[in-house]
Amino acid sequence: MFKVHEIEFITYCHATEDCSRVLNALKNLLPPSIRDKTSFTHQTLHGYYGNPITIYSTKIREYAEQLIEYLADQFNESEKAILSATLELRYDRRTNKLYLRVSKQEAYNKKIVLYDSDDVIKIVISFKNGRGLNKVREYLKSMRLIK
Repeated sequence: MFKVHEIEFITYCHATEDCSRVLNALKNLLPPSIRDKTSFTHQTLHGYYGNPITIYSTKIREYAEQLIEYLADQFNESEKAILSATLELRYDRRTNKLYLRVSKQEAYNKKIVLYDSDDVIKIVISFKNGRGLNKVREYLKSMRLIK
């Protein structure tokens, strides 16, 4: 049975941002029932000019299917249409992973909006038990994440 193996979330908090707000934006992408059960790692690095950059991340396996359902409920129809139209660009056949980028600002406001620029939260969805764009497309349609 084709299914999600793992979902990884990664985002950066720059020196000009409030890291507690960035972490809240990240948590807003998770279903309320698992927000408190999810632990986040953080690592502080230094940018080119010595400014601190904190990387927040988490990997979710146990609640992966529930998380896909939550994302499907949160995406509006235009986001689902955009994802459907750009699915081939976002899917890596070699690694069997789907790459999404959502607006950090919108996530803080409890909205999930695809955003292919800077200031994003990266979502990497890994699949198992089969591979290929057609299988991913069928799965995402069955989960109501795309049209």
